[in-house]
Amino acid sequence: MRLLTAFLLLLLTFPAAAQKARTEGSGNAGRIRNGLYFGGVGAQIDGDQMSGYHKAGITGGLSSTVQLNSRWNVRLEVGYIQKGSRNRPDTTITQFPDLGANFQSMTSAQQQAYLAQFYQQQPRQWLRYRLNYVQLPVLVEYRGSEKVTAYAGVSFDRLLRATADYGYGYGPPLGSQFRQTDIMGHLGVELGFARRWSATMRLMYSLRDISSDGLGPDRYYFFATGRLGGFRNNLLSTTLRYYLSDRPTFKGQALFRRASDGAAPAPESDADGEPLN
Repeated sequence: MRLLTAFLLLLLTFPAAAQKARTEGSGNAGRIRNGLYFGGVGAQIDGDQMSGYHKAGITGGLSSTVQLNSRWNVRLEVGYIQKGSRNRPDTTITQFPDLGANFQSMTSAQQQAYLAQFYQQQPRQWLRYRLNYVQLPVLVEYRGSEKVTAYAGVSFDRLLRATADYGYGYGPPLGSQFRQTDIMGHLGVELGFARRWSATMRLMYSLRDISSDGLGPDRYYFFATGRLGGFRNNLLSTTLRYYLSDRPTFKGQALFRRASDGAAPAPESDADGEPLN
């Protein structure tokens, strides 16, 4: 929560800093651009033996972009994102775990781990994970042209709630199966299509194992194949971004001017409002 609070305070101070620059007549005015974003996510968890971006989710939040020069920006975001995974069973559930006396004597975390491992070994059975996070990305952007911006960076994500569906609906929150923090790498591109609107496509991948000891030794399954071990969130997102101000400027000059920006200025007028000859 301290990290989230720090990011929120930083985002809130950006508009004030921009206003101060304008008031003082600084050449840096307009170098900070705030926005809102929202969209959808296709998610999977590498390592759970259920391949494919079959888990749909949503994402949204606030962003603040700092103009460094005519090409490079730094963007901070704070948002909400849904991660997880699901299989696509070809048949209905035909095998069920043993929920006898041994299961009843387990702790809640042990029960969840037992159920998770059982269904991971039954790839045709029903299984879904839903993981909700607060996401705090720090991104470096490169403006390749007027409308195209490429970016990369890292985010620190805080787990809010993790639940699983074993065919009976989502149950109570999971115990200790997943770490409370997820560090993700980001790679994406933003395409501007209107004065204040853009579309963003992004790939996000966990840089470390998101599971804890509650998932048992099966979480290292992929070490045997030479791939990254453990459970790792793997996401594809598509979002729309609405900027709260016009295109950024640098030293008083608009960046990557649109054709409409080059229109001839309106004729000057005298004090009576009539055009000058």
